Amino acid sequence: DLLSEGELDFVGNAKAEPPITSSNAITATASATSNSTQGGDLLDFLNMGGDDFSVMAATAPSTSANSSSTQQKPVQQLEQDRKLWRKLFLISSSVLYEDNLLQIGVKSQVEPDAGVMKLILFYGNKTAAPLQSVSVKLNNVEGVEFELSPSDSFDVDAQQQQQQKCRISLIQPPTAIPTAQISFVSKGQPYQINAQFPVIVTKFFSAYSFDGAQFRQRWEQVPKEDKLVIRIGGEKVSLADVKKFLVEHLNIALIDGVDKKPENFVGCSRLTFASKRQGKNVTFPVLLRIEVNEPKQAIRITARTPHEAATKAVLQAFQSHFKKKKKHVFILKDKKNL
Repeated sequence: DLLSEGELDFVGNAKAEPPITSSNAITATASATSNSTQGGDLLDFLNMGGDDFSVMAATAPSTSANSSSTQQKPVQQLEQDRKLWRKLFLISSSVLYEDNLLQIGVKSQVEPDAGVMKLILFYGNKTAAPLQSVSVKLNNVEGVEFELSPSDSFDVDAQQQQQQKCRISLIQPPTAIPTAQISFVSKGQPYQINAQFPVIVTKFFSAYSFDGAQFRQRWEQVPKEDKLVIRIGGEKVSLADVKKFLVEHLNIALIDGVDKKPENFVGCSRLTFASKRQGKNVTFPVLLRIEVNEPKQAIRITARTPHEAATKAVLQAFQSHFKKKKKHVFILKDKKNL
């Protein structure tokens, strides 16, 4: 039982469960929905897993990229389109970056029961000259481990495409969303792309459902709660939009009839880590209550997990998903009514 008493926290210490108390916000009247199932290895990642993690062949780095003339030129900074990385947080295949020089595509697949994401980057050279010394630097984020293949720099010939594989392991609740600096040289000019990498904690969710009576009991037992209020400007968000977002993009199993207000959503997911305890992957329950005020375009997310860092990571993921533009979003940490 994922949410049984004595659930282990991240470091493996048995957690004492507080007594069950009454809740004014939640009533237990719902029946469960079935757990979602996962598909096969759609992307054919070959030897990505385990000790057989393969290194793809790549063109040898060009020595011309290290010439003195290249070193004397300042690096031109390129920024990722915000719409692209927000889209990649929700779907598995899309474009990470594109301009008149190159297109970087992404295909990913998550193994939710293993806490692992397998990802392929596709570098498409759109020019008549080679792209030289292509390299990726992934900024270290506590709780996330990366393996790149190839890890050294490589070239992409004119009008050609090169691939790079990446294996991402979720070791513990991440402290931030990873960023990447992608560098290359075109016609002697060095460039650097500053990009958000499409690794977010909700990618590792798998829907988990049970009946309403159990939900209320577990809600009182899971101790680490935090709240986040997001007011969204610009494009209007409806109740149907929020429901679709929760079910189809975040893999949250909704439990109908638990909350007194029909415009609110209550649900649960399981968060699985690549780290193991007693030979089994560490898992956390993620309990959520989503309150929607459609006229005011406000959403309040209440998250409960057994670990404070996991709760904060979940709220950070919601903030990243719903944010449109900084000037239109207000993040509140109070408990006032919407």
